[in-house]
Amino acid sequence: VVIQTAHGPVKGVTGKRAVHLMDDEDRKKVPKRHEIWIDIGASSKTDALARVAIGDTATYDCGFELLHGSIGVARAFDDKVGAYIIGETLIRLSKAKKKPAARVVAVATTQEEIGVRGATTAAYAVNPHIAVAVDVGHATDHPDCDQRRFGETKLGGGPIICRGANINPKVYERLIKAAKKLRIPYQVEAEPRPTGTDARAIQMGRGGVATGLVSVPLRYMHTPSELIDLNDAENCVKLLVEFAAGLERGDYAHWGTRRPHFPGSTLGRRSGRSCWRESRSMRTRCASRSSSTTVSRSWRTPRSATSRRWARCFPRRKTAAGSPAGRWLISPSHSTTQPEAPACSGTMRSTCSSTY
Repeated sequence: VVIQTAHGPVKGVTGKRAVHLMDDEDRKKVPKRHEIWIDIGASSKTDALARVAIGDTATYDCGFELLHGSIGVARAFDDKVGAYIIGETLIRLSKAKKKPAARVVAVATTQEEIGVRGATTAAYAVNPHIAVAVDVGHATDHPDCDQRRFGETKLGGGPIICRGANINPKVYERLIKAAKKLRIPYQVEAEPRPTGTDARAIQMGRGGVATGLVSVPLRYMHTPSELIDLNDAENCVKLLVEFAAGLERGDYAHWGTRRPHFPGSTLGRRSGRSCWRESRSMRTRCASRSSSTTVSRSWRTPRSATSRRWARCFPRRKTAAGSPAGRWLISPSHSTTQPEAPACSGTMRSTCSSTY
């Protein structure tokens, strides 16, 4: 391993008692974290602390290699390959003769493994309309992997396009359409719950983001020897370029023509503010980014009175300058307010998203 210190890298090895010095019971046990150490050749604690400090980061000392053909091995392909993909996507979009109608933003997030923290802050800051998270997915084409339980995905089979509760149906359909147009292989995985990727945080960013997920098939995840097929990574780049180039002005991937209705509540949205009604508490709450107020009223208030309440919550805006944070603009081709230019969030692991 290599320990990154303030004075430069320090090399070491993971230490464990030799198998010859273990009894039968010890050999069957999986060592716990406090039973493993890193040996840097120090003669004492004082010697060790003179070279490294508590909290220094250690990484496995192994780099990238090609095993055979386009099959590569490296540590942390999860999710360095994602960062490469979104960066290369931006480069190719910038060189294209026809510029995309959406503004595309790429974000390489951190701390996905401990709470999708980078994606949470990035989604809030960028505030995209459409996003695509880019990560790695499990390739199950190796011994000791039950495909009945984990699905059937393989190296060289193309990008894995996710479908499920975490995924916007329109974004999923357009990713499939782009793959078919380019005639590149692709694989589909189904995930009924929130995915173990940044997509789960991006989907719930601010008022909600139409989110998709594209993954590179990978073997032996979270080990120093992760395997991918470089052709899969290249096809992911092509897929995202085609997806971004296919977005149209004013396209937000809305997949319903009516506002959702939830029993016992009504949701309305105007000029960046939201108003909802709860039958249990029998009151209307109006909230904006700058302030919030609560107005008590009877649940059975006549519609006309309700309309007056909403009018107070959502004053009509006549100019773009009056809209909060400049996020709402008057479109020359529309008489109603529309969100301003495209905001797209993308991270390699995280998102490539776009807005108009």
